[in-house]
Amino acid sequence: MNCDGCGAEHAEGAATCASCGRSLLPPPPGSPGPDPIDGLARDVKAAAKELIVASAKLSKSLAHHAAKAAEDPKGTTKKVAKKVATDLEKAGQEIERALRDL
Repeated sequence: MNCDGCGAEHAEGAATCASCGRSLLPPPPGSPGPDPIDGLARDVKAAAKELIVASAKLSKSLAHHAAKAAEDPKGTTKKVAKKVATDLEKAGQEIERALRDL
């Protein structure tokens, strides 16, 4: 079960959340239920955390690509690899044509 306040998991039967200290016991009869703002705040915190993680992944990816571009600023390696692949494809087609003509 999770805390309604912070979303942390807790053991069954726990009276308070070990993370935020909120009571995990059901409210007494006649008292108002959980504040909907708490749920909204928890959702916003979760979304913010996901955004931070996604931003960190994007930053890492951009740094990787920037480092690769710095190593080969004109993209020469990629261009040469593409040219070799094209030449191999053409050679393969010529070999197939020659074999058909036999």
